[in-house]
Amino acid sequence: MTACPDLPALTFPDEVVTFLRKEYEKADVILEFGSGGSTFLAAGQPGKTIVSVESDPAWAQRMRDIAAAHPLPSPPRVIHADIGPVLPWARALDSRELDRFRDYWHSVWDDWTDAPPELVLVDGRFRAACYMATWICTPRAVRVLFDDYGKRAQYHVIERLGRPVKMVGRMAVFDIDPARREDIAPWLLLSTYLDAVTSFKVGPEREKIKPRDYPRVLRAAIDRVVNPPRPAPRIETRYPLRRLIGAGPRWAEAASQ
Repeated sequence: MTACPDLPALTFPDEVVTFLRKEYEKADVILEFGSGGSTFLAAGQPGKTIVSVESDPAWAQRMRDIAAAHPLPSPPRVIHADIGPVLPWARALDSRELDRFRDYWHSVWDDWTDAPPELVLVDGRFRAACYMATWICTPRAVRVLFDDYGKRAQYHVIERLGRPVKMVGRMAVFDIDPARREDIAPWLLLSTYLDAVTSFKVGPEREKIKPRDYPRVLRAAIDRVVNPPRPAPRIETRYPLRRLIGAGPRWAEAASQ
């Protein structure tokens, strides 16, 4: 008889765990970029909707298997975003599949059919890009818990759109109000988006992607925002970048020159 797998433990520092528990208790709909102990913290509470995005297919399947083996009050939905071959901790092996990376941060919004999330945990890959996708796509006010934020300067570009409301140890807390999107200058939004979606590192040497590849990742991401393959019925994912770049293809074509 196969033993029932243990639930993953929370690996955050104690002060973050205490804060996370309180935030997860308050939220009914939770989106996670990165799955693990936090996923099952939510799943162990009744009346929750939990969606977790994961780039490591083996880890995603392990999370599903663990969820299936336990009588959880709120079973999570774990989505594998295929970014190509990955290293430990789900980092992309290289940039060969660069055009697919945006699936990690945008696809979950394209296909969302539940009530929109009240809480978003950013604790996986492409963290600044995940924050930007949330900022662009959320139709309601949402709190974002951004782990490992404090000492990683490459993430701080997102503060052009608003500073954290607080820090809890290494975790930054942002409150995003979609009503504020109208107040952001288009050039500021686009420059922040570009810096965010090119801030990640790939490969065993943790190298940044090359500037020559910027048009690829940005064009692919904007294509996903402007022309989502299956627009979700409850969430409009095309604002405000659609307004910012008009019809889209002309800008994307110029970016590729």
